[in-house]
Amino acid sequence: MSWELLRKDGIQQYKKRKYAEAAVLFTKAIEQGGQKEYTLYDARAATNEQLGDIKHGLLDAKQVIDLAPAQWQGYCRAARLFFRANRFEEAAKMADRAIARLSVGDTSRRVEMVNLKQSALDERRRTQDHTARLPVELLGEVFRFVVDADFALLLPILTVCTRWRGVAEANPSLWTVLRLDNRKPTWKLKRWITRSRNRIRELRFGPALGDKLDWSFDALADLDWERMRILRIACWRAATFLERIGRSHILANLLELEVIDETPSAYCSGLLANEASSLRSLKLRSLAIPQSLEDGLRALRGLEHLHLDSPISPVHILLDMCDSALQTLVVECAMRPLTNLPLPDEGSVRVLPALTRLELAGPVGIDWLIRALDIRAVQRLSITREVVELTVPLFHLASLSSASLKLTHIAIDRCSFAAPALVHLLAVSPSLQSLELRSIADVANTVLEHLEAPRPGKRTRSDRLICPKLRRVVVANCPDVKTGPVLRMVGSRLPRGTATSGAQTPGDTVVQAASGSLPQTPSNALARKISDSLARASSNSLAQAPSDFRTKEPSSEGGEAGQESEGGVAEPVVEKIRELVLDGCPEIEAEHLPWLKERVRHVSCMYMSKKVAAWKR
Repeated sequence: MSWELLRKDGIQQYKKRKYAEAAVLFTKAIEQGGQKEYTLYDARAATNEQLGDIKHGLLDAKQVIDLAPAQWQGYCRAARLFFRANRFEEAAKMADRAIARLSVGDTSRRVEMVNLKQSALDERRRTQDHTARLPVELLGEVFRFVVDADFALLLPILTVCTRWRGVAEANPSLWTVLRLDNRKPTWKLKRWITRSRNRIRELRFGPALGDKLDWSFDALADLDWERMRILRIACWRAATFLERIGRSHILANLLELEVIDETPSAYCSGLLANEASSLRSLKLRSLAIPQSLEDGLRALRGLEHLHLDSPISPVHILLDMCDSALQTLVVECAMRPLTNLPLPDEGSVRVLPALTRLELAGPVGIDWLIRALDIRAVQRLSITREVVELTVPLFHLASLSSASLKLTHIAIDRCSFAAPALVHLLAVSPSLQSLELRSIADVANTVLEHLEAPRPGKRTRSDRLICPKLRRVVVANCPDVKTGPVLRMVGSRLPRGTATSGAQTPGDTVVQAASGSLPQTPSNALARKISDSLARASSNSLAQAPSDFRTKEPSSEGGEAGQESEGGVAEPVVEKIRELVLDGCPEIEAEHLPWLKERVRHVSCMYMSKKVAAWKR
């Protein structure tokens, strides 16, 4: 049978979608004298394409191009097959050559090739490994920036591809942080020493590393301790070990030291026995502080970050530890000091001009601490679970500066105090951007009323603008928070020109009630008396608030643009509230939440969690 007849039979089988039989017939036609007919190779390539045999289809397409380089068939077929093989660059090249050989009237096939080329280019951009074109040195620098931000990302980098793994393993700067836990500590230590060329700068211990029986701390003697700058350990007698290997002097070279000790503090004794003049950050967590350790702590100078977590409040040693370089102070405890400390006189107050962050958790003894430390430079203040009433400490903190404080963030959680004390503090904090009140009763609603910006023709609790830069307000689990003060605070702080910013908000009806429209019943008379008392207290506290605010209208990009009234008198300025959290406030009315969500970027108002709701049912 001639090759022409075999070709016709193959075409008939192809039309019947019997691709395997068609491929056999096209192969026989080629063998029977059709070696020079490019149409036979193109027909077999089409059959292989339908069968999914990309490799043999590309071989046939190559034969078509070799036999008829001026025809478009081979290039079109190769473009389709290369695209299916995810070789998008070759597919785009073949599509270009096919377009150049197509006749002007072949519009449909030309459109097909143009679309295939565009799809191939899009897929190449989407799937291309751009790092493959980077020099090894630049890729290593990229890895270093990533690992410096989070050392745990080194392991994912090693698993991406062979090239990344090779670059990472050849870069010693990526292996300078070593964390040992119960999973193969000896193997990991040796591997990190090899990869870093023994240049480990930071050593971290997992909490239960000492409980592993087949682990010996003696393997740490192979480290180059002279390069060690950061040490984070748990339940390990580091000072004893370093003295035994003759490296106790490296403690003076440490920049950061963190000790987690849930057992008696013998593990930590000796770490601060010598003067660690280079130490800038110290964290002692779950650690009882004996007298031997107190002496070492009192000798420290130049600390910038201090975190003390102790069962008993360590407030009695803070005066000796805090100096002018301190920037962060975090104190956590479960019990007050065993003895009552005398209140310091004015001459013994320690001034901390660099302290910007103060966090107190538990019964630290804030009543004594606020008087012993001058913290007027603090920007972030957090107080949690303090058993002492905060009214007097808050008033004292507000009186530290005759002009204004630098506070930008205030967070108070599960504490008791009078509302005028916090209002007084807010009045002298014009830079405040975030206010958090959590699990506090009979305070948050009054504070929200004072945060309402004064508006023409509207009676407010405060005649001055308080916290003009406030953007974030959190009043979670505060049962006294009501809908009216929240709506008025948000509506009064909307930029001028915003819908309803100058009109009556849904909460303005409560203002009318406060302005004298309530009937004089005994209960309302008592409420009016309490309200007048709070108003007098707040007006006295606001006397020290800065009065030189200038009008600046927030721009669409979040910036500010100055503006004056028609008479040339500066008007109060106020930032728009951008985040509002009202979780656990049962008095918030659900029908007003859409109004809030239209005007505040992020609003959260969850009445209760699923766990609490299930318990109540």
